[in-house]
Amino acid sequence: MQEHHKRRFGWLVSIVVVVALVMPIVFGAPRKPDGTGGDPWRNEIFDFQTLITGILAICAAWLTIRQMRNDDAAAQRRHEELTALSLRPDALCVSRAFEPQHQELTVMHDIFRKNLWKIGFPHEGFSMNREYLDAARPVLVKEFDGIHFAVHCCLEAMERPQFIEAARLFTGRMSRDIDVTKKHIERQVERYVSLNEPLAEAAARKSEDDRLFLIEHWLDRNEQDLMFFMLAMLVQLPKILKGLHLLEERYKPYLRG
Repeated sequence: MQEHHKRRFGWLVSIVVVVALVMPIVFGAPRKPDGTGGDPWRNEIFDFQTLITGILAICAAWLTIRQMRNDDAAAQRRHEELTALSLRPDALCVSRAFEPQHQELTVMHDIFRKNLWKIGFPHEGFSMNREYLDAARPVLVKEFDGIHFAVHCCLEAMERPQFIEAARLFTGRMSRDIDVTKKHIERQVERYVSLNEPLAEAAARKSEDDRLFLIEHWLDRNEQDLMFFMLAMLVQLPKILKGLHLLEERYKPYLRG
């Protein structure tokens, strides 16, 4: 039943009750002194006036409670609307930090994970010994460009203004995880510095042999560090992705409207 129909029905019931009670009282003939005669309906009202008064009091109390609940519900709706309005800028900030950074970091995490699987990690009895590193070398050489790309993409995603702007909304644990992850990435980027220019020169000469030689030489000094870096990313990136997802879910309702 629509609200205006409910109001009309309520007024109708009120009018019927008032007419049924007031009219006999005003115009009905009273009983005689000996208790006989009089208007029957007026007599019924007189006999049960306490009960009728109690019922009317209960109805009045119910209407009062109902109105209070409606007022409380309306106040709650206004409060929620004001809260949503005040949190909308933060929700937009979180939305910008979530996309496309969440998707990009997910792709980068998959790159590190797949390359670790290709070189046999994790497996029972894993040890970062010389034999294991020698076995991993061909994969690291072949996938060098993809890993190099993923490292720089991670750093770029986490240094974008929209990601940094949302940092004030991150939890303490998430902020710590981001800080630890960025330090790992920055150290890895520093390891690449000595290799970037020679690789660019080799690419300009279109010399694949020179390129492979440079990568092999770089891995001689940095292979173990690269392995430890990818293992760190396998642990750290899911923490950041989960934190971003939870933050986005928390603020998503405030984007509507």
